[in-house]
Amino acid sequence: MNTWRLTGFVAVFCSLCVSSLLGTETTKRLKKSEILTNIVRLAQDFYDDLKTTPPLYDENYPATIQVVMYVSSIDAVNEASMDFTMGILLHLKWLDPRIHSQRATLYFKESGLDYLDFDTENIKKVWLPDIFFPDEKKGSFHDIMTRNQMMRLYKDGYILYIS
Repeated sequence: MNTWRLTGFVAVFCSLCVSSLLGTETTKRLKKSEILTNIVRLAQDFYDDLKTTPPLYDENYPATIQVVMYVSSIDAVNEASMDFTMGILLHLKWLDPRIHSQRATLYFKESGLDYLDFDTENIKKVWLPDIFFPDEKKGSFHDIMTRNQMMRLYKDGYILYIS
C-alpha cells in the first residue's frame, strides 16, 4: 500500500516538474507583443476601468506622474501678438499596480526582459494622464499615418509614455 502512495507521489511530483519547465519554455517562446497582450488582458479581467480610471483611484491616492519635457524648437515668434510655436517631446512616467501583478512579474522573470513596448492596440487599453497646458492657444500631436507615441512597461510596474 505504501509503495502505491510513493509511486503516486513520485508520478505527481514528476508531472508538476515537467509542467513547470514547459510553462517556462512556453513563456520564453512567446513574442514580446504576446506577453504584453497577456499582461494587459489579465489586468482587464480584474479591472473593468483600466482605460478610464487612474491607478490608486479607489485608495483615494493621486497618481504621481513624473514629467520631463524637452523643447525641440521655438518658431514663429510674433512679438506684436505675443505668440510663438513650440515643438516639444513629452515623457510621462507613472506606476500602475493594476498592471504590475504577480503573473506579470513571472512573465518578466521567465522571459528575462526588462521592459515591453506597447503596440498601438494595447496603448488604447491603458490609462493615460490628461495633459493640460494653461493659457495654450492651440495644441496638437504629431501624427502622419498614426499618432507619434511610444509606451513601455517596465518589470517594476512603471509605465513610460513618450509623445
